[in-house]
Amino acid sequence: MTHPIERLTFKEGRLFEIYNGKSSKPFMEESRVQVTKKLSVKEHESQQCEFCFELAMTADPAWVSIFREHLSDFPVEFQSGRMALVCLPANLEERYARTKEAIAKTNARYEMERQELIAKVVAKDQALKAAQQKREERTAALNSQFDKLEL
Repeated sequence: MTHPIERLTFKEGRLFEIYNGKSSKPFMEESRVQVTKKLSVKEHESQQCEFCFELAMTADPAWVSIFREHLSDFPVEFQSGRMALVCLPANLEERYARTKEAIAKTNARYEMERQELIAKVVAKDQALKAAQQKREERTAALNSQFDKLEL
């Protein structure tokens, strides 16, 4: 999974996207997605059903991308704090079990990738800050040298 490292910053313990030079929305927040409640069943004309569940939190796009890598052979949709599993009723138990397993694997991988990304962003931020400080010191030294010239 690729991340826009040059468009990220880390402050106050959180990753943020940067737009127009300013921190914007949070990126890859801590995530513990899990099913908390059964919501509804909706029958489709194709004999399949849509089984909807409430989640403990909204699955962000990065989390959903990782989830799809773990489970791509049947449709599971995420929207806001909800998950929809579409399948034949006969396949529900097996697919729900595989979905829960994929959620657990995704949570673990998401957190690992998040920690790795934080380390990279912190290193990038420190390098940018050091480069900025070096430029400021050079400018100050040049100004000082210039100011010492006698007319």
